[in-house]
Amino acid sequence: MKIQISKRFAKDTQKITDKRILVKIRQVIIEAGQAGRLANISDLEEMSGFSNYYRIKFDYRYRIGIYCENELIQFLRVDNREGFYKNFHNPYDYDPKPSHRIVLHNAKRTITTCYSDRP
Repeated sequence: MKIQISKRFAKDTQKITDKRILVKIRQVIIEAGQAGRLANISDLEEMSGFSNYYRIKFDYRYRIGIYCENELIQFLRVDNREGFYKNFHNPYDYDPKPSHRIVLHNAKRTITTCYSDRP
């Protein structure tokens, strides 16, 4: 699966000072990239009421919010448990479409899509 890191996710990780948590975040990203399908990602649950939005519980106090479509996993947010559910209350506020060019490879065809930033 292809991995994409959002700007918000990168900013969230810069705020985390605990090296143990940062190592776990790296492990989750590697695991997601190596997973052939969503079911192979541990501690993954769908966000209720929102299709294609999931959360990964990787520590007893931290959560990662992701968006999945076809073979693309976009990491949107990472925060502690309280902050995650408070700040990730409406995942549709996040643009699941990347702001730069992406090439999605499929077994049958190659799709090239270009998106622009939202105003």
